[in-house]
Amino acid sequence: MAGNRKNNLRNVRKLMRKSTGVENFNPAIALPPADFIYDFLDEKGWNQSTLAEVTSISEKHISQLLNNKAAITDETARKLSLALGADPLFWMKLQFDFERDRAEGKSLYEEIELKRTLHERIPSLTQAIKLKMVNGAQTAENLLEEVLSLTTAKTINDLLEPELHNLRTAALRTHRQPQDRLALAIWANSARRIANDSISNLPEYQPEFLDDFYEEVPGLTLDPDTGPLRAVRLLRNLGVTVMYHPPLKGTTVDGAAFWADKSHPVIALTARKKTLDEFWFVLLHELGHIVSEGYFRDVDLVEEPQASDDPKEQAANNFAADVLIPPDKWEIIRLRAEEQKKRNRTPSGEEFLQFAESVGVHPHIVTGRLHFNNLLPKTHFRKKPYSGRINKRNVIQALFQV
Repeated sequence: MAGNRKNNLRNVRKLMRKSTGVENFNPAIALPPADFIYDFLDEKGWNQSTLAEVTSISEKHISQLLNNKAAITDETARKLSLALGADPLFWMKLQFDFERDRAEGKSLYEEIELKRTLHERIPSLTQAIKLKMVNGAQTAENLLEEVLSLTTAKTINDLLEPELHNLRTAALRTHRQPQDRLALAIWANSARRIANDSISNLPEYQPEFLDDFYEEVPGLTLDPDTGPLRAVRLLRNLGVTVMYHPPLKGTTVDGAAFWADKSHPVIALTARKKTLDEFWFVLLHELGHIVSEGYFRDVDLVEEPQASDDPKEQAANNFAADVLIPPDKWEIIRLRAEEQKKRNRTPSGEEFLQFAESVGVHPHIVTGRLHFNNLLPKTHFRKKPYSGRINKRNVIQALFQV
């Protein structure tokens, strides 16, 4: 079988040599010049010593030619042409094509190898490219440069050591599952980049009018279909940009707050969780950072807010809770839930409906907060009318209007 393959290759090379004009000799694959020298020697019954004698080329150099360790020069091409036949340009073109293809092959190998390494070290990179967080239509070197800028790593080797990254985030650590810190950095910094590209057409931040927005929020929760969309538009009119930024694999981020510049705060939402109470909580939690802290350079990420002991995160939690349910009203239902919990009982659904009506919010805001504070089993009151799911299509449509 091996002999058949060798004969087949030899026949291919013979057909290639039959081209009398060098301009017609353009094989799809550039074979090593040594293969052709061997064919000629076989046809003539010569060995490399005979070729060395005939051409006055040293046997050492002939050996290098036959092992593709030496290139065919002009002088060598002329000697091979006289000794073995074929035009000198034939031998020169063999050498040129072989070196060109070898160089291109090395370049292609390096390109593929670098991209392979990047995708292995960042499993979510394909998704980030698909979502246009990273530009995939570029060379491997440019892709590496962009990834390094988004992760703030300095070299490709740094991508193996997340502790070296300054992610420029005030990120909360989740206690439930590990985070892919590189994916998190790409998510956060690409959101900032997208926002930076769009702020020129946006109004400046107007915090003096936010009180009017807070008063409208409870009523907006009553309409699961259009409430979130109207809230997003109201905030944008006040200079708070709200954008949709899909989550990447390996992250559990729900939202982020940052400033595109000193006049344009931004809230990025993933809409990862589909319940209405979580949508409102994340939106208002991030707004709380903007309102209470003013301008800050980092990106604050909401992952597992209840797992954080950071005073700023706790303040943002309290802000979101108080906008949705006034503290004095919340105290009533909180004490009632604690009392029932001590007795291993659960308040009736009618109690939740009546309380929600008295406060002017959707019942899911009440049950959701009780779940959040572990005052109600998370398996209880998960269906209508006590719970609700966002119309994700409407919300994402609104969030895309950055």
